Amino acid sequence: MAMYRLFLIRDGEPMAQVLRDCADDFDALELARTLCTKHVVEVYCHERLVARVKQGDEPLNVNDARSG
Repeated sequence: MAMYRLFLIRDGEPMAQVLRDCADDFDALELARTLCTKHVVEVYCHERLVARVKQGDEPLNVNDARSG
């Protein structure tokens, strides 16, 4: 488990931060998808930007090398 920070972004500015222990990047991204109904969500693991998720993004597919 690792600590992930998820920032809810509106109009380019962080509005809120969520801290969660997640099993891996995919787990954190799944959480981000649930939070991105009205905001863009930036997902970080420590200082590493994992992804920027917005409503309508396709789910990641671990079998697709183009995913993520």
